[in-house]
Amino acid sequence: MESWDEAFGAKVGILLRPISKLRLGLTYQSPEDYKFGFRPHVTGLGKGSGTIRQRIGGVKINVPLTEPQQVMLSGLYEVLARWSLMSDVGWQNWSAFGEFPVGISAMKQRTITANLHFTDTCHVAIGQQLRIGEKWLWSAGFAYDSSPVSKANRNAVLPLDRQLRYGTGLQYEINNSVAAGASWELMDGGPGPFSNTRGPLAGTVQGHYSTNFLNFVALNVIWKF
Repeated sequence: MESWDEAFGAKVGILLRPISKLRLGLTYQSPEDYKFGFRPHVTGLGKGSGTIRQRIGGVKINVPLTEPQQVMLSGLYEVLARWSLMSDVGWQNWSAFGEFPVGISAMKQRTITANLHFTDTCHVAIGQQLRIGEKWLWSAGFAYDSSPVSKANRNAVLPLDRQLRYGTGLQYEINNSVAAGASWELMDGGPGPFSNTRGPLAGTVQGHYSTNFLNFVALNVIWKF
């Protein structure tokens, strides 16, 4: 089974420069609503299952998902002519992502609200930029994101915990209009402990992750026009 959808959102921001060495920015990203849907396909029911297969074939599962909205406040201060410090704080509405109605389109419409018990998250980051010569710009920083789900509601399929992010990158100015760069980020996803009790028959599933790391590598080109 597969499904795809498209959604539209907006991102707006404002940049202020209260003094010559300080820049402040505020951005808002709107939520994006996706409406996924698929028709289940069942095999291996055996003989005499035509009626069941016919009924299931007329059913459509509707699963809407919301990409969370977020607000970010950032700042950059030029400590020296070639060295700047940066920081930002933010909020993401993950509770909206964790609660969604699952609809079953059939002869009798049914809707079940699935709740993953997500909570809103906060984000804090610090970093620096150092200009090396006239062409090179080196960036490095650290960020913290709180966990969107508690240990009691976390599961092994989606072990989201607090995140510690370490990143660095280089940018080279080819000319006054074009710059190219590369960056690397290591995300420490935390131990992700979980403990889920599913009743006397299913029992309890619990555990944690000894390593929970993700690496991100990006290449970029900036064209000013």
